[in-house]
Formats: sequence, structure tokens, C-alpha cells
Amino acid sequence: MANHSRNAEENPGNAPLILIVDDNPDQLSTISNNLKNEGFRLAQAISGAEALEAVTRRAPDLILVDVMLPDMDGIEPCQRLRALPGGDVVPILLMTELDDETAVERAFQAGATDFVAKPIRWTVLNARIQSLLKSCCAERRYQALAQAAADGIITIDNQGLIQYLNSATEVLFGYQAAEIVGQDISILMPDEFG
Repeated sequence: MANHSRNAEENPGNAPLILIVDDNPDQLSTISNNLKNEGFRLAQAISGAEALEAVTRRAPDLILVDVMLPDMDGIEPCQRLRALPGGDVVPILLMTELDDETAVERAFQAGATDFVAKPIRWTVLNARIQSLLKSCCAERRYQALAQAAADGIITIDNQGLIQYLNSATEVLFGYQAAEIVGQDISILMPDEFG
């Protein structure tokens, strides 16, 4: 059983909620049964539109999306999910039969966190889910600690683009996070340092 299973058995409401998005009823049932046996709570959607609606209602801890959906490919829901409030932190795991490197690259650019190939190997899927949930949990703890800090904290990516800043940084520099996330860090530096 999964690492969280003991806690889920003691208090099922604490088990991570996974939204599964697949238009194939057999595949949806098989995935659901396997993940339920691992102790996860589940929500289901059979289209990209249903997935977007489910995310706003249920706030899943992880989203498992088939790349090929009837109303949109799996890449479009990634982009739209990332644009929703809180959608930037939810791991999105794509399921694909595609062996196309370009499609996988497009998925990552659209906001996919990881992908798993079909046919699904259950040990691989479970390991990826566990890893993504741990990473997401660590990120949420970091952000909670950073928000509580009296000092300004800024996180940048390897290109120098601002990914996160806490409220103390907003006060210090006079910018709201929404104004400068995605901007180059040089926006916060005096001209003599830029």
C-alpha cells in the first residue's frame, strides 16, 4: 500500500484527492479501482470541460489527465487549469500513448508536471503520484513558512525569473506578487546592480 494509506485508513478525509480525467469508461474504471485500492480519494471527469468544473468544486491534490480527450487535447486543460486560482501548484500528470517527443515537450510547456505512458504500469504510476504529492506538500509548507517570515523572500528560476515572493517582499518593494511573478529579478535591483 501507499505511504499515506495508514493515515487514510485512520481518517479517510485526509487521503489525497486525485481527479482522474479520461473519456474511456474502461480505462477510467481501471485507474479508479487501482488508485482507490491505494487509499486515495477520487473524483472523475470524462472531458476537459468537466475537469475544469471539477477542479473549481473539489480542489484536488493531483490531476491525472489523458492526453486525448473528446473536447480538447490534454494540453489545453493543462493551460486552463494552470490559469485557475491555485492551479499553479497542483501537480498535473498526463497519461499518453504518444511516443512523440514534441507532444511531451508541448505538454510540459503547457504546465504538465510529469507524464506516464500507456499502457499504464501501476507501480510506476503509484511511484510518480507519491513523488508528486510529496513535492507539492513540501512546496506548500515552504510557502506557508515564507509567508510567515518577517524578512522578504523571493524564489527565482534558473533564468532569473521571479517565481514566488512573500508578503514581506511586497511591502519592501511596493509590488504585488501578481505584478512581478514571471518578471526578471533585475526589476527589483537598483540600476547600478542591473
